[in-house]
Amino acid sequence: PAYLYTQATNFGQLFVDRDGLKLWSASYGVTGNDPLGAIQPTRKLVVTRSLVQDAQPLIARRVNLITDKSIYDWSSINMNAPNYFEDKTETARITLDQIFFQSARQSLAAQFGWFREDSERFNRYIMANGETSGPTGQLVMDVNERLLDGSANPFFMRPAMAQTDPRPLRAPLRNDTFRGQFAYKFDFSANAGLSRWLGAHGLVGYAEYKDKVQRTYRFIDGISSRNPWLFANAEANRGGGSVGRSNFRYYVGDNQGGNIDYAPGDFTYGRYTYMWGDAITGSMHTEPAEIGEIPLNSSGSHVIQKTGGAILQSHLLGGRIVPTFGRRQDEHYTKFQNPTRLTDRGYAFDYEYMNEWRADDWQMRDGRTEQRGIVVKPLRGFGFVERRAENGTGVTRWLAETLRGASAHYNRSDSFKPAAPAQNVFFDWLPDPGGKGKDYGFALNMFDGKFGVRVNKYETREINSRSGASAGFARALLNIDYSVGNVSLQQEASEWITEAAAARGQTLSEVQLNAELLKVMGTPPRSQNDITRNAQSETDDILSRGHEVEIHYNPTRFWTVRISATEKQTINTRLAPNVSIYAAQRMPTWTSVVDPRTGQLWWTTLYGGSETPFQLYRRTIANPLKVAQATEGLARPQLRRYGGNLSTNLRLSGLSDHRWLKAVNVGGAVRYESKGAIGYYGLQQLPAIIEDYDISRPIWDEGHVYVDGFIGYRTRLWGDRIGATFQLNVRNIQEGGRLQPLAAFPDGKPYHFRIVSPRQFILSTTFDL
Repeated sequence: PAYLYTQATNFGQLFVDRDGLKLWSASYGVTGNDPLGAIQPTRKLVVTRSLVQDAQPLIARRVNLITDKSIYDWSSINMNAPNYFEDKTETARITLDQIFFQSARQSLAAQFGWFREDSERFNRYIMANGETSGPTGQLVMDVNERLLDGSANPFFMRPAMAQTDPRPLRAPLRNDTFRGQFAYKFDFSANAGLSRWLGAHGLVGYAEYKDKVQRTYRFIDGISSRNPWLFANAEANRGGGSVGRSNFRYYVGDNQGGNIDYAPGDFTYGRYTYMWGDAITGSMHTEPAEIGEIPLNSSGSHVIQKTGGAILQSHLLGGRIVPTFGRRQDEHYTKFQNPTRLTDRGYAFDYEYMNEWRADDWQMRDGRTEQRGIVVKPLRGFGFVERRAENGTGVTRWLAETLRGASAHYNRSDSFKPAAPAQNVFFDWLPDPGGKGKDYGFALNMFDGKFGVRVNKYETREINSRSGASAGFARALLNIDYSVGNVSLQQEASEWITEAAAARGQTLSEVQLNAELLKVMGTPPRSQNDITRNAQSETDDILSRGHEVEIHYNPTRFWTVRISATEKQTINTRLAPNVSIYAAQRMPTWTSVVDPRTGQLWWTTLYGGSETPFQLYRRTIANPLKVAQATEGLARPQLRRYGGNLSTNLRLSGLSDHRWLKAVNVGGAVRYESKGAIGYYGLQQLPAIIEDYDISRPIWDEGHVYVDGFIGYRTRLWGDRIGATFQLNVRNIQEGGRLQPLAAFPDGKPYHFRIVSPRQFILSTTFDL
């Protein structure tokens, strides 16, 4: 059945057990003596995958999850075991500090510095990583009774983790930062006479220049040797096209019970035996071949950022009024490297070409950030308050203490955040994110500093944010037109136009093909370099507001208590302005284009995979966008509204003089988060087709309480010459390990979880040398 096949049915099959690569085989027999020949279904390996959900529009093609510990004990077996990464970083820093003059009244100091970071990251993530394509670590059963040569399959009915095309990544980075700053202070407060009320003033100015070059090279695992038959195929690049690529079966158990017994192993790149066979004659071929990294694509950017600014802070009227003002100006310049180009028949990157920067002008953005704030302590230093705070009794003293330590604060900010260039669905440049914010509140300090409380209310508006849901809508929408998969209009139209031309004995040039595509698509076709050279995104405006309360209580110098509580809401106030316009403009074309090969609408034809273009659009764009737009202006229930934290620390020296006990301190913390939505129920109920979400009925994940504890011991070693602290922390004491749902279908069934680790014990030792 179709649901048993991945899109990688013609990839090479690698059978990997925990002690390495055991078998490397083609996935089908061929006609003749060419591994790239025509497929013969009489000899074919089945590439299985987990069964998917029924074809409900909002539950379409989701892989069934395993939450039964009898099948997979997620608390003791790590399915990400084959993943690894390596980071190497070299840094250098030179700093020069200079005090030009310093007196009781004024001082001037400066600092100049240079910082160099030179790093490289390599990762090869096999399971559960967004850099991979195809199924991401799905549990499958090997249902092949025999191998291509007709022999019994030693892996028959054994469970495996299926993975297609792991994509190793190398990411070098070079970053140079030059910075200069000065600090000038002028203090009138020591003057005699009225001028002392002018207070003290501090001015800090700074300038910074950053020069960053960052590149990313992506590979796939494939046949890296130069077997002659690889070059007889038009898909010679990347190791013989599909046949040279890899579909992995990481076996994780025996043939009894169908459950996971152990974590997947891995193998090393190198030379192995590759098996393929003639499906007609039954003759088998084995030959040495190498598996290794095959170049896929690359990206890189050169960013120069120039920043200058100043901060002024003043202490006026004896410190009763403390205003602060800051301003920063940023200029951000970006260039991109040349597009990906391969050499050596696709086995190597053309680094010399790719490492050059494109002839385009620098992409330049600039903006300004300002911050203004003030703290007022209205009754600090007044004689009648100070006298009663020091010498009064009872309520009078408490009230005077409270008034003396009372303060109010207010801040406003207008910010600019340089971001990498990105384009919307119309390929227009997006503006840089910015923000406006304000917060205000008060603080009290009472009982000789033993009790303090701070209350703050804030409101932050992110403008042109790219971190909202709209960025995903933009990328998904462009995939309908331009994806290289078997769904996009450009992909399928290119095929039927080329086939029709070939039937007429004509070979179309790129210009001719693009002209025909324009007629069909109603919009200019785009190459993958056009699509990938710049990020595609969309902007939202996001309003966040809330309250914060902090309480500090120190009943004695040996015991401290801190309590904090938060209430917050996040609201989308302007969502995906271009996505709806683009979809409305393209819909007449999408719903009317007919595939001349079948006479059917492209929009509702299943070309491959599991969804038609219409089904893909409905699931990834239309329905989620409808929910997002319906909740525009409302608080997002996915973000937990309330949170709290209580922590305490007690030194036993306040209770005992025992030589051991007085060196001990104990404490802990309790953390709380309120419920959060993980989805919405449907307007319709199963078994009916669920086509719409009911935004009035969120699916809630319950609130959670977390408890931590610690005990520490402080002593001195080696004749009291070295101080040492030993501390045992227990994090999440209440946890025994569980699965926490993160997302749910509209019937209430969770489809995405995270593993919550059981309680953790951490023993640390610190020495003071």
